Amino acid sequence: MESRKLAVAVVTIGATALVAIGKLTAVAPSGTVTDSGGNPVRDVYVLASTTDFSVSRAVYTDATGHYAIKGLGSGGYTVQFQAPQGTNLAPQYYDQKDSSTGAAVVAATVGQTISGIDAKLHTGARVSGTVTDAVSHQPLGNVDVQVYADSFGLYTRTAADGTFTIDGLPAGTASFYVRDPSGYHRTPSSRTLTLTLGQTVNGDTALDPAGAIAGTVTDKATGDPIADITVTLFRAGNVVASMRTDALGRYAAYELVPGTYQASFTSFASGSGYATQFYDGVATLAAATPVTVTAGATTPKIDASLVAVVSQPGICLRASNVSPVSKSA
Repeated sequence: MESRKLAVAVVTIGATALVAIGKLTAVAPSGTVTDSGGNPVRDVYVLASTTDFSVSRAVYTDATGHYAIKGLGSGGYTVQFQAPQGTNLAPQYYDQKDSSTGAAVVAATVGQTISGIDAKLHTGARVSGTVTDAVSHQPLGNVDVQVYADSFGLYTRTAADGTFTIDGLPAGTASFYVRDPSGYHRTPSSRTLTLTLGQTVNGDTALDPAGAIAGTVTDKATGDPIADITVTLFRAGNVVASMRTDALGRYAAYELVPGTYQASFTSFASGSGYATQFYDGVATLAAATPVTVTAGATTPKIDASLVAVVSQPGICLRASNVSPVSKSA
C-alpha cells in the first residue's frame, strides 16, 4: 500500500491549538511513543477524547511503541499518553504538552487516516517517602498514597516498612493524599506539592492514631435489626460524627480521636418511627454512659434497642442539634 505524507495545519484559538489534518484513506489516529533518547516505549496508555469527554477510546502501545486508535467518529480529539508505573516517564498530551491546558485538538473526519500523532516522553517527577505513626513513630504498611496532577492520578500502597514511591509525574502542582484503609489513623488534609521533571519530592507523612466504635440497633419488641437509624457521636457535648445503620442494623465509626464519647440513636422517619435513645438505654445526653475509644482498636457492642412509637399529626420525631459529619473533630 502506498504511504502518504501527513499534511497538518495548526490554528490557535485562544489557548488551544486546533490541528487540522489532510484527508487520507482509512480511519485510525495512530503514532509512535518514544522516550527522550528515541527508544520505543511499550504499554503506554493512549487515550483519545473529545473535548467534552462524551466520546473516548484508549489503546496501549506495542513493543515498537506504535499504536492505532480505531472506531472514532468525526470531531475534535485530545490525545493523552501515560507510561506504565516504574518507567518514570512523565505523562503528556499531544503535541508535547505537560497538561491539558493548551493541548492540541486533533480534528478528525471519518474517512481519514491520522498518522504521526507521536509523543516523546521525558523523565518524570517522583514522590517518595515513608508513612509512620505520629506517636509510636513505627512504619505503617498497606497505607494508600495518591497523587493527582492535572487530569493524571497515580496510586500506590506503602510496603511493610512504610516506604512508597510514585514516579512518572508531570511538572507542576499536584495534590497528595495519604489514608490508612484500616481506619485506625486519622486521614490528614491533602498537601500541595510542586513537581519538577527529573526531581524527587519528599512525601514523608506521620499519621495520628485513631480508634473506632461499632454496634447494632434493633427493635426492642421484636429484636429485628433497624436500618437507616442515625447514630450520632458526641465529644465534650459537641457532635463529632454521624452515620446511618445498614440493612442489618449495623454501624461503625472510624478515625475517631482516642477519648470519651456519648452516642445517640435517632429515627428520622415521619409517621412512624422510634423514640430517640442515648447509650446505654437512656433518654438524655446527660445520662448517657461514656464510651471509651482506644487508638488502634474498635470498641464493640455499643448497641441500642429502640422502642417503636407513632407520631401524632403535626409532630415529627427527630433529634435536635445533630449535624452529620464524616469523622471526629
